Amino acid sequence: METQRKVKIEEMTTQEIEKAIKNGIETALIMVGSTEQHGPHLPTSTDALIGEILGEKIAQKTNALMAPTIQVGCSDHHMDFKGTITIKPQTLMNLITDYCTSLSKQGFKNIAIISTHGGNCAPVTTIAPEISKKLDKTKIIPLSSFEKHIQIWTEATKNHGIKPGEINHAGAAETSILLAEYPELIDKQKIKKGYTGEINSSSIFTQGLKSYTKTGVLGNPEKATKKIGKKIIKDSVEYFSKEIKKQT
Repeated sequence: METQRKVKIEEMTTQEIEKAIKNGIETALIMVGSTEQHGPHLPTSTDALIGEILGEKIAQKTNALMAPTIQVGCSDHHMDFKGTITIKPQTLMNLITDYCTSLSKQGFKNIAIISTHGGNCAPVTTIAPEISKKLDKTKIIPLSSFEKHIQIWTEATKNHGIKPGEINHAGAAETSILLAEYPELIDKQKIKKGYTGEINSSSIFTQGLKSYTKTGVLGNPEKATKKIGKKIIKDSVEYFSKEIKKQT
């Protein structure tokens, strides 16, 4: 079995990181997750865990190093549910700016930013051009369209009898991903279908998720499987790796 190289900065020594950069690693990866409710069956760290899962595999495929995953994000629309920790968009943008500034000073020439939480996408997209102007010798690559995640989830689940409305927050897609990688963190006895009807994305942010679902679930986690999770992970890693290689 092939030994995987170290890619997570927080698990490496300063000497290992210096050697990696000297040996030609030019790209750093920042995954932006959240700490927020994911229904009665998934942990509040779900978005951050998905960032860890995808980020480590993407870093392996793109000859990159992975910065510590940002564990909190913009989750005000989940604040009706206990365990959610939210930060202001400006706070997130400042944090990402500081991450990128540090990585640029360390010698990374490319920094890719991927959000695994929908509420973070606008701040990431907004701040990326400003960081690019500030760090003119470092290329900033924002890959934070949540629509792309939804597209990948839809394609990966469509042949398994899963409808688009069943893949959303804490639904079939995210539950499948954790079944594939962290099954021990799922309370399987509490997996239950949530709201699967029409969703107005703007009203979610203005009125909160609880205006749609009392359980915090948008979708149907009852249809989640380990096989689907592996497919979503594979397709996500392939897409983001291809985009990073294209832009570096």
